[in-house]
Amino acid sequence: MQRITSRQRHPIAFALAGTPELGQLLLRSGSFSERMPRAELGMLSDEQSRLALLEPANARQVTWDETVARAIADAAGGYPYFVQLGGYEAWRAEPSEHAIGRKAGAPAVDAIKAAADRIFGDRWERLGPVRRTYLACATVLAREDHPAGISTGEIARALGKEQTGLSMIRRALIEQHHLLRAGARGYVVFAFPRFQLWLAEQRASPRPAEGFDGLLPASLRPPRSHRQH
Repeated sequence: MQRITSRQRHPIAFALAGTPELGQLLLRSGSFSERMPRAELGMLSDEQSRLALLEPANARQVTWDETVARAIADAAGGYPYFVQLGGYEAWRAEPSEHAIGRKAGAPAVDAIKAAADRIFGDRWERLGPVRRTYLACATVLAREDHPAGISTGEIARALGKEQTGLSMIRRALIEQHHLLRAGARGYVVFAFPRFQLWLAEQRASPRPAEGFDGLLPASLRPPRSHRQH
């Protein structure tokens, strides 16, 4: 189609959207896609998530309760789909045509959490115990004050392994499951910040998914009193 429209000088442009591996798929197809300009959209900041809720409503003269907007942004964890889902559910739950109030917050946040359980729970179920253990360690060792990500060396030390011995596991979580991404040299980051939040929620719940704490080495397990709390 691109060749035909170009030869006949039709004023048509093509725009494609997809997950990060789409670029490699196009290259393997033998097309000239390497010439196409690319832009990675990435995740949203808390402020961008909040504005994504407020601005479309304000354009229709509808106001948001700021507390609800921030609660939805927090629950979405920067994942654009969850921001959209939370906004949709809040609009559905609000009987007023001119304002989205506090009563709309709980249904919206519950919908995001249910979707996260479905999406990320399905991915978790497809992982073997070794890959689950790697992700569990990454969740515990992640620090908000370290923008480079999670040190692969620190994960290896926590597991009592050499980094080279974990390279296949790390590669599978990046290239096969798309749950991690390579950060700066020697670091990994979660491909979906909301997945990291989901894992943290599982650990804190009374019945963590598949014995989350049991996957961790003893040095990373919380004390019994903390788990009961």
